[in-house]
Amino acid sequence: RVTIAEAVTLTGRARRSLYRDMDAGRVSYHVGDDGRRRLDVSELIRAYGALPGMEVEKPAAESEGATLSARLLAELVELTRKQGETLDAQREELAALRREVAELRSLPAPGQLMPHPDYDRPTRKRQALEPSEGEGDSPDPSVKRQRDRPPVRTFADLLERLNARS
Repeated sequence: RVTIAEAVTLTGRARRSLYRDMDAGRVSYHVGDDGRRRLDVSELIRAYGALPGMEVEKPAAESEGATLSARLLAELVELTRKQGETLDAQREELAALRREVAELRSLPAPGQLMPHPDYDRPTRKRQALEPSEGEGDSPDPSVKRQRDRPPVRTFADLLERLNARS
């Protein structure tokens, strides 16, 4: 145990700082038979770290353990980083799959396919060639010929019309 004056010399701190730390409970002390405070050197090292001019050596086993701990910690950090990358990749894949499922859900069911927009095109052409109500005969003779022919409904009708043309 050392006196306050010796503690000031060992730690390099002001006397007032030592008293403040003792009163705050940061540093424990003992009161001697003479009524003066005495401090353990180990308590000063605990509170303030290695004392100036005093070299503290760590046992070999402790430094090997610290090296092992540091190595294990580095491996753990690397493993955590890789897991984070894997998790990010899985999140991206999940988002892509969700978009694909949403796109597939927007398509009609196989039995409910809509006809192609050009499906009724011959009908629309035919309707366009037929005269509207109240219209007279068209001066164009090709329109009259097309109007007089029966509509083509099947492939056989088309072949018949082509044979009649020749």
